[in-house]
Amino acid sequence: MTRDLGVRLAPENIWVNVVCPGFIQTPLTAGLAESPEVYELLARRHPWGDLDGRRKLRVSFVTAAVWTVDGGYTSS
Repeated sequence: MTRDLGVRLAPENIWVNVVCPGFIQTPLTAGLAESPEVYELLARRHPWGDLDGRRKLRVSFVTAAVWTVDGGYTSS
């Protein structure tokens, strides 16, 4: 959907992008901390070993991500 809208709306000077965050400790995911088993399972799956990106700069919590920045070339 993002690629399609990005290509369709480009002539209107409208940018369409998406950010797909993983699990990170926020008020929305606060319930995860209530279950130590679930929290530990998710934390072990993160290379950083925890879900608390607040301890790091947000940008430093991004790793192994692929962002194609090509003006929509590969989408059209």
